[in-house]
Amino acid sequence: MKKNFITISKSAQAYFKHLIEAQEKEDIGIRIYIDKPGSKNASLCLAFCPDNKDRSIDIILQYESLMVYIGKSSKSYLKGAEVNFVGDYKTGHITLKLPEKKIQDDADTQALDNFSEQYRQGLFKR
Repeated sequence: MKKNFITISKSAQAYFKHLIEAQEKEDIGIRIYIDKPGSKNASLCLAFCPDNKDRSIDIILQYESLMVYIGKSSKSYLKGAEVNFVGDYKTGHITLKLPEKKIQDDADTQALDNFSEQYRQGLFKR
């Protein structure tokens, strides 16, 4: 398997896979992109993404246990990023490290923490 430009740890892959399986839908991946890149309102977004949707706006990355879709316009901001999951599924959190901080301060961790918190609050199927 060729090396992807974003590193997603085994623990993060397992966590994403757990979230996807809880949706009880087939053919779902994770989409990561920057909303309003380069602006003071830039934010990192992470969402469930149907595999059958038009992917012309994304770069598709295959990992061992999941498909990850990266918005093409976000590649330069995410190149070299590292995604990790720390803790257990109820109290853990996702971390994102960017080699060159190009996103507004705390926007990256805020979006991922919001995603984890929404899951803990039951906003996604378990």
